Amino acid sequence: SVRERELEIGTIVIATGYEVFDARLKPEYGYGTCPGVITSLELERLASPSGPTGGRIEINGKAPEKVVFIQCVGSRDKSVGNEYCSQTCCSNTAKQAHYVKQQLPRARVTVCYMDARSFGKGHEQFYEKVQKEGVLYRRGNVSEVYRHGEKLMVRAEDTTMGEFYEVEADMVVLAVGLVPRPETRELA
Repeated sequence: SVRERELEIGTIVIATGYEVFDARLKPEYGYGTCPGVITSLELERLASPSGPTGGRIEINGKAPEKVVFIQCVGSRDKSVGNEYCSQTCCSNTAKQAHYVKQQLPRARVTVCYMDARSFGKGHEQFYEKVQKEGVLYRRGNVSEVYRHGEKLMVRAEDTTMGEFYEVEADMVVLAVGLVPRPETRELA
């Protein structure tokens, strides 16, 4: 049975949910124009046994030999109006890099990051484990992803050394941040 009660309260929290950042808003990363550039959500589907490849991580029908993850796509980015950290992307990337190394142990996996942030118990230890598995974390702000023949090239600036570097890839995974659902403002 339904009962009505009158309460005196100070705040109401309405959990409206979130969406992932639309990677097409960062055209310099080649999402939608460069085959082989996918989002972290799409990699999650590839790695899932019920996904389109039956859990095999592949691009264009082949297992990638070189995988590059780009952190903070749509987070901590004034150019798209999202200056906040989404707080999930770094951990998700570590988990997905682990998937790739488990399934493709000879693959070269590089994570281009601004800062590796770990939220939650045991996350720092998990980062260390992933690095011991051979995942290379490379500091840098990525400026572009472009095709070079059959390969993808990721160009970034190493913010520690103050110099540019390029990494070759078969697959580039954009670690997209989280954004509020569009109806949140109207509901507020």
